[in-house]
Amino acid sequence: MIKISREGTTRNPVIIVGPLAFEWAKSELGRKCNLRELEIYRSANAVRREMLCPALWASAGGQILVMRFAKPTSEMMPLEEYLEMDHRWDTQYGEPPSPFEPGARNWGWFKGRRVAIDYAINAMIEHDALTEGA
Repeated sequence: MIKISREGTTRNPVIIVGPLAFEWAKSELGRKCNLRELEIYRSANAVRREMLCPALWASAGGQILVMRFAKPTSEMMPLEEYLEMDHRWDTQYGEPPSPFEPGARNWGWFKGRRVAIDYAINAMIEHDALTEGA
């Protein structure tokens, strides 16, 4: 199976080849998001990893991110479920908030469980703060 998606805000295209998704960055922000997702996944404990689509590899500058393919959801997650995922992330003092967004396109199904497929919101917030201050 090969599928191409051009729906991403910071990454486009996303090319799905069998069990893998290859995400190409559109810009500097997209490269930061790619690297942030890899960093988040690699540093996550077992509880947090269960909530994330596995990020496997990124090129040195973040132009390409390789993730496991998760079937995207088509409907919004119920608010209670989203809040439970946010609570399970269990942000510790000094850490950034959970990297989740509630929109349907940010979530998918992987091995029978709902996982975040886009979890670089904190990189986007940091980027916006830096560009506003410039």
